[in-house]
Amino acid sequence: MLEHGPHNPRSSSLIKQVTNINFNFHEILIHIRHSEKVLNMRIFLSLIVLIIGLQSWTKADDIRDFEIEGISVGDSLLDFFDENLIENEIKEAAFYPNSKTFMILSLIPENMKQYENLNFHIKKNDKKYVIYSVKGMINLEPEECLKIKKDVDAEIQKIVPNAEIRNHTNRYDNNLGESKAYISDYYIKDGVIRVFCTDWDKKFMEEKYNKIYTNTLSVNSTTDELRFWIQNEAYK
Repeated sequence: MLEHGPHNPRSSSLIKQVTNINFNFHEILIHIRHSEKVLNMRIFLSLIVLIIGLQSWTKADDIRDFEIEGISVGDSLLDFFDENLIENEIKEAAFYPNSKTFMILSLIPENMKQYENLNFHIKKNDKKYVIYSVKGMINLEPEECLKIKKDVDAEIQKIVPNAEIRNHTNRYDNNLGESKAYISDYYIKDGVIRVFCTDWDKKFMEEKYNKIYTNTLSVNSTTDELRFWIQNEAYK
């Protein structure tokens, strides 16, 4: 796996706990192993580019119109990555507890500008490598993340002015100590855009799972097909 890629969540108990009742799958790969010494200037510039990139958007009526690092759901990974690289990452793919219909990959395109890491959902054995979800992440602590999230939310509301918006806090059913995620979902045609900040109870997570979890700002674009599958099949 990539050095800065997310932890591969093969433990079904952990996957089930990192769950949102109403919309329960984006947090699965939000844990990025990364040095605590992230350069502040690098983060600042990444966030400026992220917001400017959102400001350059025209309105999106369909989930396929929304891009993250120039990549949209419905695209093929082959349009952005070498097939050998994709196949190598598939060997390390994460799956859900009760079905292997979809897999989760971490891939970083060349010249990535807005995010520090990208995750994708594709179907197992799909040689076209069609993307059903793409998520961009930036390492950021909660206080600063929530400030930036307000700006990102404001820009996304301009991009999808007709979206149904749902704001909520996921406390993981209190199964992960004091961990929580601050979430905004934008429901549009054939999918949903999610913007969220994580606030991990790092001591609890490290003691229970022996892993270091890094807080992030994430933007995720997902098809309804994948969302419905996760809600109805992935854990049942």
